[in-house]
Amino acid sequence: MIGVYRLGYQLYRLGVNLASPFHEKAKKWVQGRKSIFEDIAQIPANKKVIWFHAASLGEYEMGRPVIAKLREQHPEHFILVTFFSPSGYENRKDDDLIDLATYLPHDTASSAKKFLEKVNPVLAVFIKYEFWPSILKECFNRSIPVNVISATFREGQFIFSSLGRPILKLLSRSTFIGVQDQSSLDLLKFKGFTNAVLTGDSRFDNVMRLSHESYSVPALEDWFNMKPTIVCGSIWPEDEEILLPQIMRHPYFNFVLAPHDVKASNVRRLRDRLPAKSVTWSELDGSEIDDETPIMILDTIGQLSRLYRFGKIAYVGGGFKTGLHNILEPAAYGMPVLFGPQHQKFWEAEAMKQAGGGFEVHSVEEVNALLQRFGDRTDVLANASQAALQFVRDHAGATELTVQHLHRQL
Repeated sequence: MIGVYRLGYQLYRLGVNLASPFHEKAKKWVQGRKSIFEDIAQIPANKKVIWFHAASLGEYEMGRPVIAKLREQHPEHFILVTFFSPSGYENRKDDDLIDLATYLPHDTASSAKKFLEKVNPVLAVFIKYEFWPSILKECFNRSIPVNVISATFREGQFIFSSLGRPILKLLSRSTFIGVQDQSSLDLLKFKGFTNAVLTGDSRFDNVMRLSHESYSVPALEDWFNMKPTIVCGSIWPEDEEILLPQIMRHPYFNFVLAPHDVKASNVRRLRDRLPAKSVTWSELDGSEIDDETPIMILDTIGQLSRLYRFGKIAYVGGGFKTGLHNILEPAAYGMPVLFGPQHQKFWEAEAMKQAGGGFEVHSVEEVNALLQRFGDRTDVLANASQAALQFVRDHAGATELTVQHLHRQL
């Protein structure tokens, strides 16, 4: 089975290399891995290393509160973070919280041995998922404690298939697996795991932290105060089909549209489809939005999680395509959250629906009816807002529980 995996990995690697001359993300994936061993040569020989691995940006943000707490408790340790994806590395490589960021080496026996020989971490922490058998095996060979935090598991995942069984066996040797939800814990226990603990999801702590940070955009305050604003985050073309008809139907709202893809060509495509006057964030440059412009397009990365605080209602994209994006960020500001039906991998979506702060939508008419109701009934909007905020508050605290388990190993 491992032989099949290794062949699959090499084919994937070959595919990315072939695509790299034509695809910017693939190019960064290839180029970034050429400097891994030069990067880790910077680690001081006298430092004990805590190594975190995040697949991409979302996983890093999930693990960031844990990193911050460990940094606070163990300032003498060196914090190394590796990323699989360029989107994670490019956006968080300069985070002051960590000492060094680099790419994850290729999952081969030789690369894993070379990497761990140099890094020699006192703790290895994998955030949510991404279990690389060659790297895990080398960790265990070197008696490095392996931990998984904020993890979720479902019966249909690859590791529970016949091909994934060797990875599952390695995972069972982990020191600690902190899971987000009860169903994940039940599944692991059914599979014979004795190292799993229900800790919750540290994303809740991260979004609560963000919501309490000071942030202002003086030039936009009048625009946000002029009408209630609907903030549409990480939207895809499939989400546009649901959202754009609402702009003319609900002139008593302003709209912030934040496309998942912020490339200039995609922003132009979106703008050409809009039924009303719009402005992009990059065009503002400190100037105010005039009264006749009901749409702002957020064409940059890094502002969305903070801009949610100015909205009254949120729509989060991905639920009509590849999978739902982060619904906790707007909920932390007390915003009812609308989203599409593709959220099977995100337990928090169903839980937020049950709590009264999340709303699954399937059509233009369903969104129209909800916005009409929120616009007409301030009590309905207030109750949904409070339910969303309370949902986040009720699920905070995973960081403390997770760090307790990691701290014991240091």
